[in-house]
Amino acid sequence: MLGRLVPVLRQATRGVMAVRQAPLAARTLSQARPSFDRLRLLDMIEQEIQDEQTNGVAAEIPAVYGDFQISHVAGTPQVKLTANKDGDKVTVLLNINECPMEEASEGDEDSESVPAPHFSVEIENGKSLTMVMDCSIESSGDLVITRAGFHNKGVSAADRYDKVYMNEVDFLSDELYTSMIEYLDEKGIDGDMYSFIEGLVADKEYSEYLKWLNDAKSFLSR
Repeated sequence: MLGRLVPVLRQATRGVMAVRQAPLAARTLSQARPSFDRLRLLDMIEQEIQDEQTNGVAAEIPAVYGDFQISHVAGTPQVKLTANKDGDKVTVLLNINECPMEEASEGDEDSESVPAPHFSVEIENGKSLTMVMDCSIESSGDLVITRAGFHNKGVSAADRYDKVYMNEVDFLSDELYTSMIEYLDEKGIDGDMYSFIEGLVADKEYSEYLKWLNDAKSFLSR
């Protein structure tokens, strides 16, 4: 990692008058900065690429999982899974930019930081409204619904924050919350899907990291 080093050397003085009477050169702060070395940065990027090629495992994102079709574009953070369940269209939307890295547990030196899955589920049943639920997967592997709302057709995920009221499910009864989890389970968002999404997020994150390294190499090369 590159840090910003700004060494500042201050000359100690014993009094204000001493500072005022000191020559200007003696009172000038030294602000010498190391010159940027593009080739050194490029070399570090290339070393990282080589290390990943030697020790990393290529991430493969499948096109299908069960009844779900998977679509994504390299160089973008989004992944979409779609399926038809009992006449309803079910869409899982995830964005790895919204999946923060979870630190490894204390005392577990072999564990690495992994992205924590955050995603939304949209369910369309042919009516004018679409139900949407924001979800996450805890480190225990359990699904958590954080918010739920409804929107008209034509409202994109990008517009949802400004146009859709999302109810915080913390205010719901335990029975109602459990029923919502069961509803998602019926639509294919079950325990197996939780595990798959965890792996999918990690693979997408790693795939985009490798592309980022190669983009950095291309950008710095002349």
